[in-house]
Amino acid sequence: MSASHERQEPLLLRVDLAAQRLGISTATCYRLVAAGEIATVRFGRAHRVPVAELERLIARRLRTTEGGTSTSKLSDRHAGLLPEVAG
Repeated sequence: MSASHERQEPLLLRVDLAAQRLGISTATCYRLVAAGEIATVRFGRAHRVPVAELERLIARRLRTTEGGTSTSKLSDRHAGLLPEVAG
C-alpha cells in the first residue's frame, strides 16, 4: 500500500475522544473547551479538537506546574485534579 493510501490519524477529534486521549473525563474536557483552555473548530453545533491543541494544552500545563504555580483559567477542582467537596 502506498504512503498516500495508508490510514492516517485524524487531525480533528470529537471532544469525547480528545478527553480519552488526555485521560480526563468528557465533562472536564467540555469545561476546558468552555473556559477557552482547549481551542476547537466548529462544524455547525459540533466541536472538534485539533490534535495539535492537545499537545499545546499539555505543554502549557507542564510550564505552569514546573514553576509551582498554576495560571489555569479553571480551578484545580474544576480541571479534575481535585475531588469536589460537598458543602
